[in-house]
Amino acid sequence: SVADLVLSFLLALSRNLLEVSQECKRGNWGKAKLSQELFEKTVGIIGLGRVGKAVARRLQGFSCNILAYDPYVQEGPEYVKFVDLDTLLKEADFVTCHASLNKDNHKFLGKREFSLMKESAFFINTARGELVEEDALAEALRLGKIKGAALDVFYHEPLINSPLLELPNVIVTPHVASHTVEANTRLGKIAAENLVRVLEGKEPLFE
Repeated sequence: SVADLVLSFLLALSRNLLEVSQECKRGNWGKAKLSQELFEKTVGIIGLGRVGKAVARRLQGFSCNILAYDPYVQEGPEYVKFVDLDTLLKEADFVTCHASLNKDNHKFLGKREFSLMKESAFFINTARGELVEEDALAEALRLGKIKGAALDVFYHEPLINSPLLELPNVIVTPHVASHTVEANTRLGKIAAENLVRVLEGKEPLFE
């Protein structure tokens, strides 16, 4: 479910769907700016765990050049190229964050990191809001240092009185990436399966 939302964000940002919809509702037919394709773009994935890999699999259908940075993962699918973080930020047309939060990466994406990105690049975060220095992200977006962002997680939730809410080049959703019928069904099945395993003296599959 999270990977599906990321793909939705990638397409919405590349095709400028938020602005196009707003202009159409205002009656400004044909006034939208020229958008771009996701096809064959470079996508940088920060954190190649379960969700990051699921995003990478979906991007194959768009023939994307997939870069990955993960200090805890050294191997991945053959269609993913591992690089250091600075290289990923400099080369990617889209940067999507899927890192797990720990004591070493709190606000590790800040002013320096956003300054490395292309002015035409987009940033996506569906992992944890605490990974990002939000004021630095808002400044980069406001000054045109990066083109846009799509965010499902935030440092403080619910998101109130944030400069991110005032920016026209930002898509925000209220932490709903995994809020689907299918995901809830899978969670119920996993809980039941783990209960049976524990009663049988086995280790749970998921913790």
